[in-house]
Amino acid sequence: MPSVFPSAAFCDRARLECLTGLQCLTIDTCYLDGSQFSSTHIKLFASIVEKIPSTLKNLCFRFPTPSTSPRLEEWHRIGELLQRRRFSQSTELMFSPTQPSYGHVEKWIREDLSAFEERGVLSVRHTEPVLEDWGWDQM
Repeated sequence: MPSVFPSAAFCDRARLECLTGLQCLTIDTCYLDGSQFSSTHIKLFASIVEKIPSTLKNLCFRFPTPSTSPRLEEWHRIGELLQRRRFSQSTELMFSPTQPSYGHVEKWIREDLSAFEERGVLSVRHTEPVLEDWGWDQM
């Protein structure tokens, strides 16, 4: 699955709308802002979602696991964008926190993206990065 390790500058210059035909994408912000989760991660996800074509079937967001407080309220923004952009072909929308203890994050995401939960395409699970996914095994 193609992966993107974005920064704000990347999103401003990348021509993500040209990725027509793309069906799977992982957006990994684990190394953004020194691995401390903040609303910057969600804003960056939202910025990318606004620009990518709606041909995606599988979309994965990897991010540092946020602390239990304060609760970040912006998860619903990603859901609104995905619904507005008509990602009706999506078969999986996965959120992947970096730490295995993520129950609070899962609750927030499932609450704020309930429409995707109802469609059966939302998953929240911890996954380890796989070097092959990033092409590092071929360097």
